Amino acid sequence: MSIPPSNLPHSCSQPSSTRIEGQQPALLQGGCSSCASSLSTCQQCHYRQIFAQSLDGILVMQLDRPMAWDVEQTCDRTLDEIYHHLKVVEVNDAVLRQYGATTSQMLGMAQSDFFAHDPEQGKTLLRHSLNQRQLCQETEERRFDTGAPIFFEVNCTGLYNTDDHFTGCVLIQRDITTRKHMEQQLQASEERYRQLISSLEQQVNQRTRELTEALAFEALLKRITDRVRDSLDEQHILQVVVESMTAGLGLISCNTGRYDSEQQISTVVHDCTHDRSHSVLGTIWKMDEFPHIYHQLLAHQYVQFCDCHTLLGWATILVAPIYDDQGTIGDIWLIREPGLPFSPSEIRLVQQVTNQCAIAIRQARLYQAAQQQVKELERLSSLKDDFLNTVSHELRTPIASIKMASEMLELSLSPMDLGHHSPRIHRYISILQSESDREIGLINDLLDLSRLEAESMMIIKTVVHLQHWLPHLIEPLQPQIQRQQIRFSLDVDANLPSLITDLSGLERIIMELLRNACKYTRAHEQIRLSAQRQGTGVCIIVSNSGSMILPHERDRVFEKFYRIPNADHWNHGGTGLGLSLVQRLTAYLGGKVCLECREPWVRFIVSLPLELPDHGHSASSCSGEN
Repeated sequence: MSIPPSNLPHSCSQPSSTRIEGQQPALLQGGCSSCASSLSTCQQCHYRQIFAQSLDGILVMQLDRPMAWDVEQTCDRTLDEIYHHLKVVEVNDAVLRQYGATTSQMLGMAQSDFFAHDPEQGKTLLRHSLNQRQLCQETEERRFDTGAPIFFEVNCTGLYNTDDHFTGCVLIQRDITTRKHMEQQLQASEERYRQLISSLEQQVNQRTRELTEALAFEALLKRITDRVRDSLDEQHILQVVVESMTAGLGLISCNTGRYDSEQQISTVVHDCTHDRSHSVLGTIWKMDEFPHIYHQLLAHQYVQFCDCHTLLGWATILVAPIYDDQGTIGDIWLIREPGLPFSPSEIRLVQQVTNQCAIAIRQARLYQAAQQQVKELERLSSLKDDFLNTVSHELRTPIASIKMASEMLELSLSPMDLGHHSPRIHRYISILQSESDREIGLINDLLDLSRLEAESMMIIKTVVHLQHWLPHLIEPLQPQIQRQQIRFSLDVDANLPSLITDLSGLERIIMELLRNACKYTRAHEQIRLSAQRQGTGVCIIVSNSGSMILPHERDRVFEKFYRIPNADHWNHGGTGLGLSLVQRLTAYLGGKVCLECREPWVRFIVSLPLELPDHGHSASSCSGEN
C-alpha cells in the first residue's frame, strides 16, 4: 500500500494524524483549497481519514535536505548521513499503539533511533530501500515502553523530488509480532519434534542393535548348547566353548582352566588364539599368587579388568567361573583389545555359557564315573560267574560220586536183614539221594546259565509239532498235579504250524514254567497250558490262578536267585534260578518271555519264531519230528 504524493491530505484535514509544526512535508504539498466541501467531494481529506484510521501503522520520514543517491557510485558515507538524518515527521495512531509510544516520542526520531539495538540491520534495510526505491520486508524493532521486540511487515516507498533526489519515504508497517511468536513457537515445536524423532530413531537404532546382538548371542548360545549338551567328553566340551566364544565375540584369545581345590592351582587345559606362539596351554597358575582374581572366582563372581598380558600386551580381560552346586570346576578367560570392555549383554552370555558348560562337564564326569562303576560291576559279575562255573564243575563230580555211592549202599544193604533199623536206614538213603539230585539240578542250572551267558550252548534244530508233543511233555507232572489237587487244562490250536527250534531248550522252558506254576498254585485252583498262532510265530502261555504277584516284585521274578517271599504254598523250595534260566533260554531261541497279572490269573507268555534263526553255536539241522 502506498499513498501517491499528489493526493496526500493537507494540514487542515482530520486531527488524528500528527506532524511537526513549521514544516510542510512533501506529503502535504499541493493541498486542496476547497476543504469546506463535504468529505466525499475532497479526495485529500478522504486519504487523510484513511491515514488516521488505518489499522496498519503509517510513518512519514523526511530528510532536512534532498540527497542524491546513485546505486552504483554512492558511498557508505552518504548512506550513513541519510541513516542519521532521515526523521519522522508524521505518524498515525496505529504506529503509536504498535510502539507503545507517545506523539512527542515518535516525532523527530531518526532512522538510526529505531535500530539502536541492531544498527547493521537498519542500514541494510535503508540500503535496500534506496536501491530498489520500494521495499517490502520484515523487520525487528523494540517497543518504547517495555523494550520488548516487535516484528513488522514493512512496505517502504521512497519520495523523490523533480531532480530525482531522495527527500524521504512513507512506511506502512503491519504488526506481525503475534504471528512471529506463533511461527517461533511452531519452529520450536518443530525443533522439539525433530529432536524427539531423532531421539526415537536413536532409541530404535539402539534397540535394533540390542535385539540384533541378543539374537546373535542367542544363536551362539544355542550352537554351543547343542554341541555340548549330548557330549560326554569333557575335553570336547571345553574345546567347543573356547573355539565358539573366540569366533562369536571376536576375541584375541580364549582359554579355560581346570581347578585343583586341594593344591589350589588352575591348569590351562584348552586354548584358542590366532597366534599359536601366544598359547598358554598347560600353564599352571597358583591361586595364592592372584588372590584378587581367584577370591572372586571361588565366590562364583566374574572379574573384568585391563592388564598387561604376558604374551599379548595390554588387553581387556574377562574371567568367569565354571561352577555348579557342588563347587567351582574351573574358569574361562576371554581376552580382547584394550579399550573395548565387555558389555553387560556379553557378560550375561558368558555366564549362560559357563552354566551350560558346568552342566555338561558334570554330566560327562557322572557318565565317566558310571562307566567305571559299570566296568567294575562287569568285572565283579565276571568273577562271580567264573566262581560259580568253577564251583559247579568242581562240585558236579563229588555230588555224582555221592549219589552213586548212596545207590551202591542201598543195593548192598538190600539183601541184609537189619531188623527194626532197616526203615530208618532206607529213609536216610532216600534223603541222601534226593538232596544229591537237588544239588545236581542246581549245578546243572548254574552250568546252563554260564553257557547261555557265554553263548556257548549247543543248539540242535528240530521240527516240533506242538499238538502232538505237548500232551506227552506234561505226563511226568501229572502225579504231582493230582497230589496237589490242582485242576489242569491243555489248549493247543489244531491248525498250529510246526516249529523248527531246539527241542531240549523248549522242553526246559515249558517244564520250568509248569513247575513254577505248581509251586505257587493252591489246591483246587487251575493251571492252563495253551499254544496259539501269534503273527509270524507261536505263543505258548502257562497260566495259574489264585496266586497274584505284587507289582513291585514283577520286575524281579527273572533275576537270578530271586524267590517271591512266602508264596511257596507246597514248600517245594528252590534256588531261584528257574525263571532266569527260562528268560535266557527263550532269548537264546530267538524269542521273548513276559509276565502278565490279571486277577485272578498269572500268565507267563513265551513268544517264539516259527523257525529258529541261525545261531553261531547251532549244530546241523535234524530231520526228526516230534
